[in-house]
Amino acid sequence: MSSIQEFPQVTLTDVYDQFSIGLNSSVIVTPNRRLAMVLQREFNSYQITQERIAWSTPDILPITAFIERAYEEILYSEQADKLPVLLSTAQEQALWEDVISDSDQIPILFSVPISEAAKLAREAWQISHEWQFTSKLRSFPLNDDCKVFRDWSKNYKRLTRRKNQIDKVRICDLIIELWKHIKIKKPDRLICHGFDIFTPQQRAFLNKLSEDGCEVMMTQSQSQLRLRTGNVQQVSCTDNRDEIHRAAVWARARVEIDNTARIGIVVQEFAKYRSEIIRIFNSVMEPDVQQALPGSTRRIIPYNISLGLALVSYPLVSTAFLVLGLAGKDIEFEFVSSILRSPFLVGGDTEMSNRALLDEQLRKRVESRITIEHLLILIERNQSNVNCPIFIQQISALAKFRKENLFGMQAPSVLARAISGVLQIFGFPGERALDSSEYQTLKKWHEIVAEFAALDRVVPRIGYIEGILRLHRMAAETLFQPETPDVPIQILSVFETAGMEFDHLWVMGLSDTEWPLCPRTNSFLPIELQRSAKIPRGSASESLELARRFTSEWSHSSDEVIFSYPRHGDERDDRQLTPSPLIVNIPQRELTLPTYKSHCDLIHQARWIEYSEDNKAPELDQTAIENCVSSGISVIKDHAACPFRAFALHRLSARGLESPHTGLDAMERGRLVHNVLEQAWRQLEAKSVLDAISDDDLKVILSNSAKEAIEHIQKDRPVKLSKRFTKIEHQRLVRLTLEWLHEEKKRSDFRVIAIEDKRSIEIGGLVLTTRLDRVDKLNDEQLIIIDYKTGARDPSVDTMRGERPDEPQLPLYLVASQPDATAVVFAQVKTGKMKFKALARDRDLLPGVKADPDWEQLVVSWRIDLTRIAESFSGGDAEVNPKKYPDTCRNCDLQSFCRIYERIESAYTELEDGT
Repeated sequence: MSSIQEFPQVTLTDVYDQFSIGLNSSVIVTPNRRLAMVLQREFNSYQITQERIAWSTPDILPITAFIERAYEEILYSEQADKLPVLLSTAQEQALWEDVISDSDQIPILFSVPISEAAKLAREAWQISHEWQFTSKLRSFPLNDDCKVFRDWSKNYKRLTRRKNQIDKVRICDLIIELWKHIKIKKPDRLICHGFDIFTPQQRAFLNKLSEDGCEVMMTQSQSQLRLRTGNVQQVSCTDNRDEIHRAAVWARARVEIDNTARIGIVVQEFAKYRSEIIRIFNSVMEPDVQQALPGSTRRIIPYNISLGLALVSYPLVSTAFLVLGLAGKDIEFEFVSSILRSPFLVGGDTEMSNRALLDEQLRKRVESRITIEHLLILIERNQSNVNCPIFIQQISALAKFRKENLFGMQAPSVLARAISGVLQIFGFPGERALDSSEYQTLKKWHEIVAEFAALDRVVPRIGYIEGILRLHRMAAETLFQPETPDVPIQILSVFETAGMEFDHLWVMGLSDTEWPLCPRTNSFLPIELQRSAKIPRGSASESLELARRFTSEWSHSSDEVIFSYPRHGDERDDRQLTPSPLIVNIPQRELTLPTYKSHCDLIHQARWIEYSEDNKAPELDQTAIENCVSSGISVIKDHAACPFRAFALHRLSARGLESPHTGLDAMERGRLVHNVLEQAWRQLEAKSVLDAISDDDLKVILSNSAKEAIEHIQKDRPVKLSKRFTKIEHQRLVRLTLEWLHEEKKRSDFRVIAIEDKRSIEIGGLVLTTRLDRVDKLNDEQLIIIDYKTGARDPSVDTMRGERPDEPQLPLYLVASQPDATAVVFAQVKTGKMKFKALARDRDLLPGVKADPDWEQLVVSWRIDLTRIAESFSGGDAEVNPKKYPDTCRNCDLQSFCRIYERIESAYTELEDGT
């Protein structure tokens, strides 16, 4: 590792003054692009403070960009035709993947994906060149992983030499060599700003510049000149959330005192806490930030997040990949659902409502995965119900385009044009105007597609699906953050603070477990080499030294510095944390912070609150009653479970979306069994016929009934019931129903007098439509009401008891339609567990069923309770009152509507407070 002290130093003020008077032959280089942008803004601010009205734009850029620019300048020399072609990052990755794929040593990677192995190998290649120990790898003792990398490196180097290509990490060495033979104009002065260390490769580059007459200098920061020793303190926080919240409140308070102050928030493990930081900072900064930013015409949240997200995580880009996935082999229907609801496609606004309805209806028929052809068929079948002409035209055009352009192997550049064609069919990025962030995201997306097209140099041919996967990896590996206005609060990661100065600085996460940073080594390079090169984080000692330098620089970089740490980890970690040894001697003080009102507080403060009773709906009038009767007895069942559920489902028509599934679900399987038994008993009619018929003839009846039932459901689900699956389901139905009918033979004589009996019944002022599986009449004229149960759970007659029965169908049918019936029966149709479970007036009505001594009282209570439930629903009772929390709510899809969990938590809080 090379020190920075050997170069002469200059202050930034002197540099700014030199630029101001026109000495523009100087170049300022920084370690990263962010610092270059900050330096550019600071230079402009300095010129304003000096009351200058015009000035030359300084040449400020990252050192890597400066080296690439030097390469581009050599391209205009006489030696340009001999220069190797510079590979992009994506091209480098593709070459490494090819090298590894062609290797016979993949098993040593222990199932690591090739793309990940290539990324790790590319990183090892960069480290070995930046720290100049590639030659040592030839003679150094190597373990198995290092030997594999050595072989890959030889093949990679041979491949790039044959194709006259070079990667970014090697152009620095190339330029140093070429400058000996090519006369290229160099800057008179190169000023390095924000560098804590130089790699040996950078040191060699700067030394070569110096030898050729360029004056290389280091900036001396204002903090070094003044040695700020202001208010440095240590703050202890409860946990990470408390730490973030305190930092947000502290930052807002500083902005309200001085909206021109520069405030830094440095975050350990930035990626881990990014979402939490945004949520908390938004809640603290809004809605009543008291001062607008200087020069702004609208309110702007005064903080900026430096860490970007993967490009693929932005909704606009994820929509593009969903559409591209639809053009592939098949796709999850949930992705199709997202396409239907996306605003980034033409029709997303004009057909919004119809597309939402189409999504809801397709879910009833579709498989969990779907092809574009099957999707088109389903949409056209559903066109009479929901009309989405734009979407239908898009899907039709995509199906045609797919056949003509997306099959076979083709060059990446050709495939990139096809990708643009697919998106153009859907009118991507939509019909509404994009905001600034979306526009920048779209621009970045176009850059990624262009990079993909440039893969022609390293990937001659690629298939559509493989190409989309590679493009997706490129977008996933690209971190992107839309540019925002210049704001006072900058939230940064540790390594982005190099060379930056603030008026106020808060560094969080400095606990004993997190600071210093853990060593981070590359497994493809010998650890001893990484240690000897003194690579930052290459060993525990180097990590400690790096942390010491950062801590020292932070301590002197601001007038106010706060180092904080959480006393507790996350919810899964109950350890007690202590401050890092590097800050333990800094005085710990209590931080006095203002209290800002939340949205809720401000609403209550406004005192414009209307109160209405939310557990009471208007009583049902005749029109409302007629609208509810089509729901059948589920009104009673839902109201018994929870009054709000019945209100939401049957008066507001609130429905959750169905989730597509593979094959048949339990409800569909049960419906098939019901249909087969219905057809069978329509032919048999009585037990005497069942006893007389042979098993072979009975199997014929059941087989025909099963075939008819399957054909009926197959009309709506043509893909779901394939030929092989249909055969298996047919055999299951025949076997199951035959076993059940053998159970029926154990009964005394009876006749089936009603099958799938549909009736209108009246109770408590409600007229409801009900359909019952079956009613049997015995020889003594007694009636038995039967309901088939085919689910996984064993039915229990106790579900028909109580003031709020879970299964009110049979009792309701009895009291409202067949008051003379003497038994209500669950027929459990389940392989190996065939049985009757019943509540009966008399014994021996069914095998194994005993008489209920309280039968008469049970019937009376049913009439009273069910009438009360019906009247409660008619009267508008809509209270959130689940019968048995949380079991009642477990399979309910209205939880986000009634907010049951918030209500329960609130009730518990009140009990704990004693109120």
